[in-house]
Amino acid sequence: MKNLLITMLALFILIALAACDNGDNVQEEIIQPSAAPLPISTPEQVPEGSYEWTIEELGERIVGVGEFWEDWWNLREMFAFEHLEDIPFEEWADMPDHPASRGFSRFLPESGFENLDDIRNYLLQFHTENKVNQELSGEFSVFIEYADMLFVQTARGGFPRPDWETAEHTLIEEDGNRVVVETTVLWGSWHRIPYGGDAYPWEVLYRFTFIDGKIDAVENPDGIF
Repeated sequence: MKNLLITMLALFILIALAACDNGDNVQEEIIQPSAAPLPISTPEQVPEGSYEWTIEELGERIVGVGEFWEDWWNLREMFAFEHLEDIPFEEWADMPDHPASRGFSRFLPESGFENLDDIRNYLLQFHTENKVNQELSGEFSVFIEYADMLFVQTARGGFPRPDWETAEHTLIEEDGNRVVVETTVLWGSWHRIPYGGDAYPWEVLYRFTFIDGKIDAVENPDGIF
């Protein structure tokens, strides 16, 4: 009987130790950190035509550049007032072509942008060179250089704007290095309603054409931008 009791006790100890070991292994699996998200790839990191982009990665680019423009519109982050300088009227009163006469403010170097090349290199994370050229040229560009200084448009109106946190993306076409993504996003007035949020939100559709993972064209079938 004594030997039987000793044998049973030994088996109990072995089972208990095995259970503890399995529990430790399970805990290790649970607390193990998940993989870090992939950074936005630059042209140097991804050779053209050699990478198959996921809808998640393309969606990140859509939202990333969308947030950049919303930061500009709302004058926050690198566009905050502490990074801008209004040129006194007496300095440009006799200069009708001066950017200040059209609602532009000077970008201070503390913003991280000192010239158009800095803006161009930033946007090349998201856009093709063709699209960046469109954004930075023409009569309605929001960035201009004048007298070796960088200016940004800061005049505003009460227009509705997109909320990119609500964006949902669908891959609708893929042909070699060309991909088309449709994105729906809520729009709303930036006049806030009393209990928070934007007034009168509605859903707007965008269609993005990507070339080698970069946005090359944007369409808005609803006619709203």
